[in-house]
Amino acid sequence: SLAITATVLLALTRSIWLHHVLAEVYSLSMTITALLLLIALWPEPEKHPFNTRWWRLYALAIVGGVGVAHHRAIAFLAPGLIAAVWPDLRGERRAWSRILTRALGLGLAGFLPYIYLPLRDWQNGAWVYGEPGTLKGFWIEFTGREADHLVTLPDGFGGLLDNLRSVGDILITELTLPGLILAMASLFFCVLVGPHRRTARILALCGVGPLLFAIAFHTAVMPQAVLMPVVLLLVMAVALAADT
Repeated sequence: SLAITATVLLALTRSIWLHHVLAEVYSLSMTITALLLLIALWPEPEKHPFNTRWWRLYALAIVGGVGVAHHRAIAFLAPGLIAAVWPDLRGERRAWSRILTRALGLGLAGFLPYIYLPLRDWQNGAWVYGEPGTLKGFWIEFTGREADHLVTLPDGFGGLLDNLRSVGDILITELTLPGLILAMASLFFCVLVGPHRRTARILALCGVGPLLFAIAFHTAVMPQAVLMPVVLLLVMAVALAADT
């Protein structure tokens, strides 16, 4: 019942509702985000069979690679996801090069769909959208250079304060002011005390990246969409506090 209640509350927040009624890039991004959190927070078995010891790291690499290829903002979850696998990595430093090379290869496989760019655009002997068949043209589309003018830092301290105020307004719109206060208090409570400290710390680390990006580069794309993972994490924090 607690999980159902939290899911309903999340579904009724403005941006989550909007981007799942009109399905688009952010809808899939949130699905991938939820899947990454599910993998990261899945309970560890008491004993790992030898051949499944690194299942969490490799699963995160595969899904994370697909996610970052789909939308680069997925990369902001990395600190929390790394924290989820760090206990296993810390004890295997001699095998880091082998393990991380495999994980990197699995992650890069998520970018294979980009092969469609030159295949899509070559029609009737001419390029339709840019020149993705050339290295320069492919790199422009791959990196989204057309949006560079939107990724700008705030104009001085006053601009930073405006961005902070706008981010706060967005979160209040999503959760209401009492809901935001409750969610923040729940997160701090679970990070510091209680049986869910590790889970709460992973959630907090996953939320830092999107939050800082929305503050620093507020004019890039839609700040409401960038903050959707933060809303998800805050609702999860309330559920953890209620469970505690």
